[in-house]
Amino acid sequence: MAPRFAALTLLLIALLAGRAETASATFPGANGLLAVEPAHGGGVLLVGADGRRAHRICAGLTGCPRVLHPAWSPDGRLLAVRRGAHGLDLLYPDGSCYRCLRAGFLYRAGLSSGVEGPAWSPAGRLLLGGIYEREVLVSIDPDGVTFSRRRVHPTAAPAGSATGKILAVGRDRAGFSRLYEISGRRPRALVRGGQPSWSPDGRSLAYVRAGSVYVVRLGSRRPRLLARRAHAPVWSPDGRSVAYVAGSRGVGPVMRVRTDGGGGRALGVRGSRLDWQVRRVRRRETCQRPRGDDVTADGVPGGTAFQAFGGASESLLVCFVGDEMLRQLDLIPIDGYGYDYYGPVAFARPLVAYVDTYSNRVGDATSLVVQDARRGRVLTREYDFPLGGGFLVDRLVVNRHGDAGWRSGPLPSVPGRRPSPDTDQRIGVRDRAGDSRILDRGPAGSLDDLRISAHSVTWTHDGEPRVEELR
Repeated sequence: MAPRFAALTLLLIALLAGRAETASATFPGANGLLAVEPAHGGGVLLVGADGRRAHRICAGLTGCPRVLHPAWSPDGRLLAVRRGAHGLDLLYPDGSCYRCLRAGFLYRAGLSSGVEGPAWSPAGRLLLGGIYEREVLVSIDPDGVTFSRRRVHPTAAPAGSATGKILAVGRDRAGFSRLYEISGRRPRALVRGGQPSWSPDGRSLAYVRAGSVYVVRLGSRRPRLLARRAHAPVWSPDGRSVAYVAGSRGVGPVMRVRTDGGGGRALGVRGSRLDWQVRRVRRRETCQRPRGDDVTADGVPGGTAFQAFGGASESLLVCFVGDEMLRQLDLIPIDGYGYDYYGPVAFARPLVAYVDTYSNRVGDATSLVVQDARRGRVLTREYDFPLGGGFLVDRLVVNRHGDAGWRSGPLPSVPGRRPSPDTDQRIGVRDRAGDSRILDRGPAGSLDDLRISAHSVTWTHDGEPRVEELR
């Protein structure tokens, strides 16, 4: 036991000393777009396998921030990128958000420092390595509702192959960087080197050693030199080519070389890390039900809202009619003290308005949120909503400018509260300038037919039309 413990301790200490590894896995299929961490500016560069159609997509809540480690999902539908210390965004190829939430997601998943990744498993789960009391490998569903931790050494730069094997980078006893398979109970040493990339069939590796790119068949001890003075290799989905960054480290031209030999071909962009997309079969998107232990769906005009509960988190996800792309608006860790309930929800593509109620033993705290689902950006959030407290929102509308109108009634069975016959119902509005006001009050059943346009809110009071102009 002592020699093995000493060896694992040496791996961990060497690993903590410096974490600058990257790893990737390509899944089988037709060649799609290369995702490149750019040399200058933020976002991600996407470029065709022939070097054409280069363009930039951006992630994050505002602007075009710098992101790290682009990684395509096994089906090519999503691109995962790290943003900041603990942010993890999932983008569609058009640059819009599946999930672009506030920073802190990785911290909630137990990755407090030294995060490595992301990469993907063939089952479509995100793989990340990091430190949480001890070194762990974290596997997360894309919606973040369920995830698991497994203690294993090493976990630097984890990457899952198409055959289900998981690779990581560590240091051997001599202090050299070495690749390890960590799928089983014990790490299995492979070859010396770093920055590995699984081939699409999961039987070969491209990796970097002494500033050059090599390929090797698993089980073979005869690596083959593919490119000198190169790093960050990644296989093509058809298995016939490897893309890499010229130069022994840092930023350089992105090149492509055939695995059977030949000179490298420049693709016309510069960057530092790469990943290669599996080209998807063009078909109409359908709104997919998210994963979770308990998922509820609510169809309203303009879209569908899902509330998903898992072992560690709860989440709000939506789909617009005519868009059919699942988009995550909020993700809250379950803290054991209370829970969040979302609803009602209103759509005005690309905006979504929703009421977020946090309930615990002390009481309820309710917020009104208007959010751009494509960018993930919250346009407005009002806490302690609606005004006056003790009321439940039962109707919500929103327009494309971010104005939200709401109707509420009293909370049922509130101890010590006597209903007022004149104010049991309320109509209110929160406009794009952030001003909130109650427009009308009345007894239960007197206020109805709530609508909102670009310029006004309309409703009926005892059958009589009422109109409030929006500035």
